[in-house]
Amino acid sequence: MRNFVDNQIAYFFNQFVHRTPVVDALVFQVSHNHLFKGAVLLSIICYVWFKSNIEDLISKKKGFLLIFIVAVFAEFIARAIALLSPFRYRPIYDPELHLQAPYSVNEWILNGWSSFPSDHASLFFAISLSIYFLHKRSGMAALAYTILFIALPRLWLGFHFLTDELVGAAIGCFSAWVGYTYLIHTQAVDKLVAFSERKPEYFYPLLMLFAGQLYEMFESARDFFPIFRWAIKVLLFQS
Repeated sequence: MRNFVDNQIAYFFNQFVHRTPVVDALVFQVSHNHLFKGAVLLSIICYVWFKSNIEDLISKKKGFLLIFIVAVFAEFIARAIALLSPFRYRPIYDPELHLQAPYSVNEWILNGWSSFPSDHASLFFAISLSIYFLHKRSGMAALAYTILFIALPRLWLGFHFLTDELVGAAIGCFSAWVGYTYLIHTQAVDKLVAFSERKPEYFYPLLMLFAGQLYEMFESARDFFPIFRWAIKVLLFQS
């Protein structure tokens, strides 16, 4: 699946790793720590709520709720493609490339997970383009941040090939485009906004819970569901 450009980009970035533990540790933290990922983009979303020029409150709520809907949509597509596509080694684990691992990367990190496509790229490009549709200047800043602090470090560390990132970005941008072109006009979004008006004491705690999951890329949920499936199988087998 990988091509000549993928290989050359992987070799290019790999020449900078394993030189000093400090640089490797800093790049790994930027790539791995949620403070540099979900926290930043959620803060930009909060900023845009006050800076956007959407005067109608209902339309404003629809636009902002769609950010979260689009994020789930993009992640679902990315994970479906990852499960249905042939397995693809991460660059640092590809036995044909013989890349050196950064100091901060243990051999178990992401090993066994297919690298294609990048779910980081799909999620954060979906959020960033959604922000752009609501407030262009903030959206440009979010897109630049996503490229420099989310996509680039994962190329540097050898977690993804270039095509992983490009396809992930395409999935995210496509999801945002579909959301703000078609989904925003659906009854489902209208009902969500109506629910927020009718039952704010339930809606906003649920939104905060969901925002927390978005902050950490649904890691808690993804850790829970395998255990949940196992528990169901055990209960059904025992019964």
